[in-house]
Amino acid sequence: MEILKLWLHLFNKTKQVDNIFSVRLNHIKLQSAGALQKHSGITPIKIRIEAKKENRKQKQVHTGYACRAEVFKALWPKLGTTITRDMKRIQEDPEWIEFKKNVELVKNEWYNVVKDITMTHNPKNIWRLKQVEEIVNNNRTSFDTKSLGSKVELLKYHWELQANERKDELSKSSKTRYSSALSKFLKYHLEAAGDAADLKLYEIDKQYLTKWEAWMRNPEKQNGKPLAWDTVQGYAVNLLTVLDAVAINPQFPNYTKEILPIGSNKKTQYQIPRENHDGKINKFLDSEELDKFKDYVPEDYREELAKDVWFLSYYLGGLNSVDLVSLKVDDIQKENNRLVFYRTKNDGKRSKRASIVPLRAEAFELIKKYSNSLSKNKLLLNIDNNASAVALRTKVNGKNKREDYLKSIAKKIGSESLFYAMARHTMCTNFMRQGGTLIEVMQILGHSKPETTMGYLKTLNTADSLKIYEKI
Repeated sequence: MEILKLWLHLFNKTKQVDNIFSVRLNHIKLQSAGALQKHSGITPIKIRIEAKKENRKQKQVHTGYACRAEVFKALWPKLGTTITRDMKRIQEDPEWIEFKKNVELVKNEWYNVVKDITMTHNPKNIWRLKQVEEIVNNNRTSFDTKSLGSKVELLKYHWELQANERKDELSKSSKTRYSSALSKFLKYHLEAAGDAADLKLYEIDKQYLTKWEAWMRNPEKQNGKPLAWDTVQGYAVNLLTVLDAVAINPQFPNYTKEILPIGSNKKTQYQIPRENHDGKINKFLDSEELDKFKDYVPEDYREELAKDVWFLSYYLGGLNSVDLVSLKVDDIQKENNRLVFYRTKNDGKRSKRASIVPLRAEAFELIKKYSNSLSKNKLLLNIDNNASAVALRTKVNGKNKREDYLKSIAKKIGSESLFYAMARHTMCTNFMRQGGTLIEVMQILGHSKPETTMGYLKTLNTADSLKIYEKI
C-alpha cells in the first residue's frame, strides 16, 4: 500500500512539473507566531501559493482556521509518515473531519483556479499571482463561500455579531461605546499594518495589545490628548467580551480559551489597566447616604419608580436591569427566604454558577408591589408595564438631564452622585462592612473568581476608617 502511495505521489509530481502554480497548506511554525500562540501551541493554517514564472514568488493566505501541530500532522500527514493510534483517533473524530473539510474548501478556492494551468496549456494567459487572486475574489459570489474564512478569523465580523446579539440588553451609550471601541482597534491596525478591515483574531496577543495601549495613550496619535484610562479599560473589556464569546461558541472550535490574549497570566496575557477612581466619583452610597435615600419621600410617580427599581436591585443582590426584568416566579424560594437564579449573560455557557441572594422583608415588599398574581412566569410583571431592560434603565437614569430622576433625588438628599449601577457596588461594599465574607459576596453575585468580585468592593473612606480605628 505504501509503495502504491509513493508511486502515485511521484506520478502526480511528475505531472505537475509543467504547472505554473503550486498550492499547498502551510502550518505556521511556532517561532514566527505570537506569544500566546507559542504558549498554547495553536497556530494558524495558511495556504501557500507559489508562482514559478515570478521567480517562485509566494503568497500566504489565511484559511481562518488554526490547530495544534499534532492535529495538523494527523489530518495532513506527509508521505511516508507512520500513522499512530493518536493520529488515527484524530482522523476519525467527526469534529476534526468537519474541520478538515472546511479547510479544504478554502484551499480549493485557489487550487481549482490553477490546477490545470501549465506551461503548454494556459488559454487565459494567467502567469501572475495577482491574476489568480482577482479570479478567486470574483468567484466568491455566494455568501457562504465568501465568508467562510472571515467568520472565523476577522475581529470585525465577531464584534458586529456580538453587538447585534446583545442589542436588546445594551443601552444606547453602551452601543456607542461598542462602536467606538471597534473603530479604535481598526484605526490602530490601519496605522500599524495598513489595513483596518484585515484585523484577525490570531493577530491579537499581549504584544499587540500593549502597543495598542501605548497608541491610545499617545497624545500625538489622539489629537493632542491621551485617552483616559477609563476609556482604555472599557475598550479592552469590550474586546474581551467579544473574544470570550468566540472562545465558548462551539461553531468556532479553532479559537479556544487557551489563546485568549487577555487574562490573569502576566507572562502571556495582556492585563487590563485598573485605576482607583474613588477619588473622582463615589460609586457606592455610605450608610448615612443610604439611610437618607431610604427615608426620602418621592415627589411623583417617576421618582417613586426610580427609587423602587434602585432598591429592588440593591435588595436582590445588585441585579442589573437585564436580570431584574428576566426574573421568574420560580426563582423565589419563600421557604428559604432567598432568591436563586442564573445571570442572563451566562446563557449558553457550558458551566454556570447560580446567584443565591438572602431576601429581607423590604425585598418581599417591593416584589409584592410590582408582581402580578396572574403571572406564572415573570416575577415583576407590573414593573412599569413590563418594560424592557433598556427602557427600564432609561426611565430610572433618564434620557437627558431634565429626566434624570436619580440625579434629582441625589441633589435633594445631598449625595454627590446616584445612578442605577451604584446599587450593586453599594450592596457589595455595605455587606462586607457589616461582617460579610468575600465568599458570601461571590455567592450572591454568582462569581467564580475573587478578582471579579473585588471590582465591586470599595475601600473605606477616611471618616469610616477613623470610626473603626477608634473601636480597636
